[in-house]
Amino acid sequence: MIIAGAFGHYIDVESAIAIGILLPLPLDRFRQVGNVAGVGARLALVASARSAEVQQQVRCIKYLYLASTPNSARTFAEATFLGCYRLTD
Repeated sequence: MIIAGAFGHYIDVESAIAIGILLPLPLDRFRQVGNVAGVGARLALVASARSAEVQQQVRCIKYLYLASTPNSARTFAEATFLGCYRLTD
């Protein structure tokens, strides 16, 4: 499992598994790659064989302002709920 972005760079994988954020896989199955979006964008732009495909995909991008979407804040909050855990001695 590749974990990207600042999340992927800084997260403690073992702790994330313990609280259910990540799947319970062996630790060697995870790869933390940091911010790779910029690298991918540069590669896509310089690869002349794929530039037409990239341009087509760019034309299909739509911006969605979540704050104006009904119930988006509630949906987000529900999706990030980690549950209530009972601590033992």
